[in-house]
Amino acid sequence: MFHTNNIEGFWATMKRSIYGVYQSVSPKHLNLYFNEFGYRYNNRTETGVEKFEGAIQKVDSARITYKQLIGK
Repeated sequence: MFHTNNIEGFWATMKRSIYGVYQSVSPKHLNLYFNEFGYRYNNRTETGVEKFEGAIQKVDSARITYKQLIGK
């Protein structure tokens, strides 16, 4: 179930991340920022080690080319 506090918590996490880590965001990559913030919020109860292990498992077979990375 979702409540107003859930979305307010998400926006607070996103604002802190933008101001604390990135200082600004590029509109071109806004969807990627939202994906990152969504992941952080959904996994906020995990420890750093659990997040790291999950990330390593997910990128094991992933490959991205330079053109995909820069959006061309």
